[in-house]
Amino acid sequence: MIDPSIDFRSRWIADLIKYSKGESDNEVTLSKEEAPTVLTKLLLDQRGDLNQLSSTELALCLWELCANTRTGIFFALKQGVMDLDTRCACVEAVGKLFSEYFAPRCSSTLENGNDTTMDPAKPKLEWVCVTWWDELTYLYSAGDEPDFNRKVLSVLSELLLLPNLVCVESGLHGLNHWIQMFKWNREDQFAKEAQDRIDSFLTNQKSLPANLVNYARLCREGRAQ
Repeated sequence: MIDPSIDFRSRWIADLIKYSKGESDNEVTLSKEEAPTVLTKLLLDQRGDLNQLSSTELALCLWELCANTRTGIFFALKQGVMDLDTRCACVEAVGKLFSEYFAPRCSSTLENGNDTTMDPAKPKLEWVCVTWWDELTYLYSAGDEPDFNRKVLSVLSELLLLPNLVCVESGLHGLNHWIQMFKWNREDQFAKEAQDRIDSFLTNQKSLPANLVNYARLCREGRAQ
């Protein structure tokens, strides 16, 4: 357990965990300048601060990280807020989030086609996993940051190789938004790179559930929700 007296970053993490455990009603706040470094520390911390949370608490914690439009991870990663290396390191840490937290804890029941209305105040972990990329448009950089764009694309593509199908679904969901974003802004090169990753996935992965194959095809065209 983190000692709240250590430093600002550790205090923020402790407050976030307390909020997720229902021990505080106060939303956590974090400046956009500090956020990428702090979030990277949280996601890569070998002491496993997130491991102390139940799956329900973890879902609330991670939803706060991705969906908060003031201090969430996508808001923090916007172009120009932090240097490129710091932002790329944070995106890499998100990849570890999926392999170390989502993949072991999520069921393999696909969320696509699930019409159940989810209460954001009590999110289900699988729902958070799949919808994690809904704020991806915050990362749009108009094609002038190819290294950063390819880092995001690499992390999304790596999710397609995870054994948990919900994580695979999340990767497809993110690639779908990536394709939508760059097609809309007429940046066809980056949209095609994402489509190529989905094509490779469909070619190389055998025995996929039919509904996941259909979803992947929708995502390839940027036509999934």
